Amino acid sequence: MIQEFINYLRDVRGYSNKTLNSYGNVLRVLSTSLHQQRSMELHELDTNGCRALLNYVSVQRNLCARSRNVYLSCLKSYFEFCVRFGYVRVNAPLPIQNARVAKLLPRFISENIMNQVIDNELPSNTLEECRKRLIVLVLYHCGLRASELLSLQLDKIDIKLHSMRVIGKGNKERMLPFGDELADCIIRYCVLRNRQGIKSPFLLTDDEGKPMRGMMLRDIIRQVFIKHCDETLCHPHVLRHTFATALLNHGCPLNVIQILLGHASLSTTEIYTHVSNVQILNQYAKAFNR
Repeated sequence: MIQEFINYLRDVRGYSNKTLNSYGNVLRVLSTSLHQQRSMELHELDTNGCRALLNYVSVQRNLCARSRNVYLSCLKSYFEFCVRFGYVRVNAPLPIQNARVAKLLPRFISENIMNQVIDNELPSNTLEECRKRLIVLVLYHCGLRASELLSLQLDKIDIKLHSMRVIGKGNKERMLPFGDELADCIIRYCVLRNRQGIKSPFLLTDDEGKPMRGMMLRDIIRQVFIKHCDETLCHPHVLRHTFATALLNHGCPLNVIQILLGHASLSTTEIYTHVSNVQILNQYAKAFNR
């Protein structure tokens, strides 16, 4: 039954491999834990049974509140599938509430540091240098997720129109604009790439012309920012937060930021308003430190 659910998420809902693996791992942990206690399947549980299983797994695996909520969400989605296709009559875990989780404000790199790095520390004389500059510019100017950047293909980029088509979560496509600085870098990068004889449909490749992997991308971002920021900020996703925060600080409407980030819900984007509020309070405190 679990594999049928995973196939449904892949074939019908269009979920990414990363999401499919996450769902599969969670449900297998829950199923294994249930079999250790009782001779029954997940879809046979009632609400109390689901609650007891979640509590048991939470203790056994020392889950934090956020992780427990992930397990609960997967279980609810699984039961929703079972209800839809007639395996059960009710979504048993639906009444179970999420554990309360403290909201963490997204961390970002200041515009001053970004400008300093881009203007003074990212030359484009060689292919390696230009690739490093391109990665920073695309993440900062377009707010892509790391997975979106790694899967971005050259035919999705229109230099003349200064735009790119990005496939995000759920295979949803969105159009992202970009400026002259990034356009010039892409052109320069493609010229250097062609000189090296690299032929790949993907924008980013390693030195051998193979699609770039996530570890290499993270290493490059760390190399660029480690001397300017705490190590926790030296991550591709932080540049996505930095992109959104910069837009908001310069007056961009929240619904536009939502579209650019590819968020399904505006509530996901609203967390950046809290970041700007913190910035306002900090600046006020500096001005009126008395």
